Amino acid sequence: MSSLTDLSPGSTVFRADSPASPTRASLSDMLSRNKFLEAAIPKCAGCGEPILDRFILKVLERSWHSKCLKCSDCKLQLSDKCFSKGDMVYCKDDFFR
Repeated sequence: MSSLTDLSPGSTVFRADSPASPTRASLSDMLSRNKFLEAAIPKCAGCGEPILDRFILKVLERSWHSKCLKCSDCKLQLSDKCFSKGDMVYCKDDFFR
């Protein structure tokens, strides 16, 4: 059994499957009040919001929400492959056009 250490006084730990798990709004509220925690959670390169999703996409050394990774030209959401030129991300069709 693992244990948690180094929690500051007043910290609350939630299990993801717990009925008392916090909502996304309450997580954002906790982040805004705790600068250390806020600094530890990556921000999305697309929208600038903290990534609280289960998966984080890493493209061009930047973190993205899966919904925010879109082609710079046609705005199609990219889910399988993407291509880059400079700091821009493209779908296959727009990259080769």
